[in-house]
Parts: sequence; C-alpha cells; structure tokens
Amino acid sequence: MNEFLITIMGYVVVFIISFVLFDFLLSGFLRTFLRVKASRGRLVMIQVRSTTRDYFNAGKIEEGFLVYTIGGWRDKTTKRLSVSPNNMFRALGVNWVQVDEEKNAVVNIDFSTIRGFDAAKWDNLLKRALYRPSILDQREKIIMILIIAVVFGIIGLMFYVYNIGVKIDDLTLQVEALKTIAPTVK
Repeated sequence: MNEFLITIMGYVVVFIISFVLFDFLLSGFLRTFLRVKASRGRLVMIQVRSTTRDYFNAGKIEEGFLVYTIGGWRDKTTKRLSVSPNNMFRALGVNWVQVDEEKNAVVNIDFSTIRGFDAAKWDNLLKRALYRPSILDQREKIIMILIIAVVFGIIGLMFYVYNIGVKIDDLTLQVEALKTIAPTVK
C-alpha cells in the first residue's frame, strides 16, 4: 500500500510541475483559459496586445462593456471598454476579444481598432456619473424645509397645549383646595 501512495504522489508532483512549466511557457494562457472554460460562458478570454508582448486575461461583458482587471496582486486596475458582439469571435470553445493596450481600444476582427473613443476618459466619466451625489432642485428643498418646519411647529404646539393642561390641572387642584379651606375660615 505504501508503494501505491508513493506512486500516486509522484504522478501528482509530475503533473503539477508540468502544469506550472506549461503555464510559464505559454505566458499565463493555460491558467486563464481553464478559468474561462470553467466559467461556462460567464467570462470572456481577452488577448491584450501590448507593444512588447501579448498576454491573456479574463473579463466579463456587463451592459455592453468589457470589464477586466490588469496588474499584479498589489496594484490592480479595472478597465471598461465598449464592445459589441461584432468584436468577439469564438475559438477553442470560448469567446475571445482582442484589446490593443497602446490605443486602449477593442480590436475588430479585421485588426482595426475603434476610432474616436477614449476608454480611459469614458471610464472616468462613467465612474463620476455613478458616484455623484444626488442634487435636489430648489423646489424639493423648499418643500422639505417646510415639512420639517410644520413638524416642529406641531410638536411645539403639542408641548404648549400639554403645558396649558398641566397648569389647568394645577389650578383646579388649588381651587378645590381653596373650596375645602374657605368654609372652615368663616
């Protein structure tokens, strides 16, 4: 039994070393491809074309935008690029999108990039629009202030009526006390 476990451990070690070696030689393609393949269509394989080399990444299509993260484990940058179904192609059983890193644009199937679109500026504007504070117009502000003033006025009026009721109760108690004292004084 001991020899069987040693043999299995040997096969596992050889498999892990060969996987790491192939992933290194393929520039991270194998690990990313398996991740995209295991997502069963939720992720898209991205081939990022840079000036020095091509590398692979996984991304999502969210509301017509290709969203993916680049960078190491410390400084990650999320990018959003406009993409249409015409920019995607299918190979090796997954959907692919090619991105030009220098132009920061999606590459069409005929290897031309989308012109007149600055993805970094668009992403910045989109984030500013999503996280902007909601601004009420003047009429809504005035109505809100009036509602608050009316509520405080009603609370003040209730407190005033309560105080008058307490004073009336004290006055009636004093009158009752005087009525009991007055006949004895005669």
